[in-house]
Amino acid sequence: MPKTGLKTEDLRHVPACLPIIGALLGLLEALLYYGIKRLGLWAAGGLLMAVLPLAFTGGIHADGFLDVSDALSSYASREKKLEILKDPHIGAFAVIRFSGLFLSEAAFCMILAEKAPMEAAWEIGSVFILSRLLASFGLACCKGAKEAGLFFQFASAADRKASRAVLVMEALILSAAMISAGWIPAFILLAGNALLFWRYIVKMKKEFGGITGDTEGWLICVSEGLGLALLALGYLVL
Repeated sequence: MPKTGLKTEDLRHVPACLPIIGALLGLLEALLYYGIKRLGLWAAGGLLMAVLPLAFTGGIHADGFLDVSDALSSYASREKKLEILKDPHIGAFAVIRFSGLFLSEAAFCMILAEKAPMEAAWEIGSVFILSRLLASFGLACCKGAKEAGLFFQFASAADRKASRAVLVMEALILSAAMISAGWIPAFILLAGNALLFWRYIVKMKKEFGGITGDTEGWLICVSEGLGLALLALGYLVL
């Protein structure tokens, strides 16, 4: 995205803008999927689809996933886990978990490229909008774990009431569009992500005392993996 000199007053509607970034990434994924289907390169194409989110975001959400994976794997106190989130180094468990996530996503993308129809491009694109919609609701609705960091900076500056209203409208528009494209995949994706978000809120409150920028990155990565898995398994079964 274009780099701008953001001021505090410019951050009022950040939560409502994050799904727009997801829409741009989703569009690129859909176009890539369309090209893969046309060329029949499902194996190499699946790997490219898994790499694209990392290239598009610069890996910022993957960084959060790695940090949270290390913290959760430590089974330490809450204070120690919060310290691990700030540590710029990564441990073995972070590498193991991210490797598993990335390889799984690549496999699911290969399945979709081979088994799903061309029309599934829209469903695949919606996965990346949904993931950021969930993170936006976390930013606009949930309590932060600490009074510092990127989450606190955005959450404290955001107009949460206005952002929640816009996010609800965005969620309704996306849900209606997904249902019109196919109610079965729409139901599977929406239900799966709703359960994930509930589990996310409960788990992060228990483990960290609330939400952080790293946990938001963790949520985006897990939501993308879950969405691709649900679509791939759905097309294998159906």
